[in-house]
Amino acid sequence: ALKPDGANVGINLGKIAGASVPNHLHIHLVPRYKTDITAFIQLIGRAEVASFDMNRLYDELKPYFEKLIPCC
Repeated sequence: ALKPDGANVGINLGKIAGASVPNHLHIHLVPRYKTDITAFIQLIGRAEVASFDMNRLYDELKPYFEKLIPCC
């Protein structure tokens, strides 16, 4: 879908860890590219808004997540 060279995964569990809802698991999946000039910790410190059609992105990523997490 996004064709990254790699990815960073960050997980927040609980309000003190940055999840806004108590007892809520929040996962960040950040695509990374060879042209990135910042380390992950610097990247998350300066969040930028990227415009994607979320329905299209969901449809493109769903098969990959289904392979990782088989359902029913």
